[in-house]
Amino acid sequence: SSLMTSTTEHPNAQIAPFKNEVVKSFDDPGDAAAMREALARVKQRLGAEYPLIIDGRRIGDTEPAYIIAELGGNHGGSVELATTMIRAAALAGASAVKFQKRENATLYTQALLNAPYENENSYGPTYGAHRAALELSPAQLAICQATARANLVTCFATAFDEPSADILMELGMPAIKIASGSLTDTALLRHVAAFQQPVILS
Repeated sequence: SSLMTSTTEHPNAQIAPFKNEVVKSFDDPGDAAAMREALARVKQRLGAEYPLIIDGRRIGDTEPAYIIAELGGNHGGSVELATTMIRAAALAGASAVKFQKRENATLYTQALLNAPYENENSYGPTYGAHRAALELSPAQLAICQATARANLVTCFATAFDEPSADILMELGMPAIKIASGSLTDTALLRHVAAFQQPVILS
């Protein structure tokens, strides 16, 4: 089902009243103390044991470990390899598999995209071609989601930009991961926060 549900319907709805308290501290990304204080207030109100819920699975200090298999771009752009990796992760006992989604044109300069990138790990003659080769299309990600469901693991992805976050939501992914390099990307953080869906930041 679609993730675009109201906060009253979502299992993490209790967090919604405190969202603005945390997000407003993004006005000054350098004010780490304000962020810590806001998060501490939210945690105090919700209770230390309040769990995060992703795809119906409770995640918290008193819950079993939630194991995420990072598939990233290791599929090399092959949906066949991606689905094989999903099945292997499920057999290994993973709780979830995670991919990455990015719109390269929004992240890199044209000069970088056109730069030669020929080495043993390259998937194309330029960096742009290399990055493009590693991207799974929305249709391919949907195939990965179906494979994950069939193997009883959750499938979600890291969004590196706003268009990618929109694609993940349109696919109905139950959570979004924010990469460490995006922790000061306030535009992306605000965009993702507006979905009012589970987010993992690290």
